[in-house]
Amino acid sequence: MNESTLTWLKVIVERAVRPVRASAARKRKLREELLAHVIGVFEEETKLGDEPAALARTQERFGEAAELTSQLQASVLRIDRMFAENSGESALRLATNVAALVGAAGFCFLSIAIPIQVLGGQGSEWLTVGRVPALLAPLWMASVFFCGTLVAHAMRQALLGPAGLSWLGASLVAATAWILVPVGSSAGCLAVMADVQRSLWEAMSPLPHALLAPMLLVAVTYLVDTECRRDREWARLDIN
Repeated sequence: MNESTLTWLKVIVERAVRPVRASAARKRKLREELLAHVIGVFEEETKLGDEPAALARTQERFGEAAELTSQLQASVLRIDRMFAENSGESALRLATNVAALVGAAGFCFLSIAIPIQVLGGQGSEWLTVGRVPALLAPLWMASVFFCGTLVAHAMRQALLGPAGLSWLGASLVAATAWILVPVGSSAGCLAVMADVQRSLWEAMSPLPHALLAPMLLVAVTYLVDTECRRDREWARLDIN
C-alpha cells in the first residue's frame, strides 16, 4: 500500500472521527480502531479489482461519515466529553471541567469521611477552627487544578504551538508554575487563619522545592508531544 492510498484511507476515517466531542485519548483510540478496520476492508476489496475501484468500494462499505459520527458520539461517555480536545473548545472551559471534577471528588470524599468520624465519636472536631482547612480543601484543590490546567496549556503553546518556540512565553509560564502552589497555600492560610506572618511563611518555605514544578511541566510537555504530533498529523488531513 503506497502513501497516497493510506492517506486517503485516513481521510475516510477522519471524516467520521473529527466532529466527535471526546478527549484526545479517546479520539486517538477511535482513529486507530477504525483505520485498522478500513485497511482490512480495502485489502479485501483489492483482491476483486484495481486500486481505485477498491477505494470506492471501501468508502461505500464504510458508510456515510455523518451517520458514523453520530454512532461514535453516542458511544462516548459523558465524563469523557468534559475533556474534549481543543477543537473549538477553549482552554478555559477545559480547565473549568477539570476543576469541577476535582472539586466534586473532594466533596464526595468529605461526605464519606465526616459521617464515619461522627459515628466514631470524633464529630466534634469538625466544629473547630482547625478543621476549616480540611473543609475548604476541595475548593483549594479545584483552584490549583484549574490554574494548573491553564498553565499546562500555556506551556504547550509556548513550546510546541503553531507560532513555534517562544522562550519568553515559556519563561513566563515556568515562573507562574513555580509560584502557583506557594501562593495558593499562602492565600488559603490567610483566608482561614487571618495570620499574615504565617501566610507569608507558607508562601516562602516551599519555594525552593517548587522549582521542580516548571521542570516537570516542561518534561511532561515533551513526553506527550509524540502522541500530540500524531494527532496533529490527523488534524492536517483535508477532509473536505
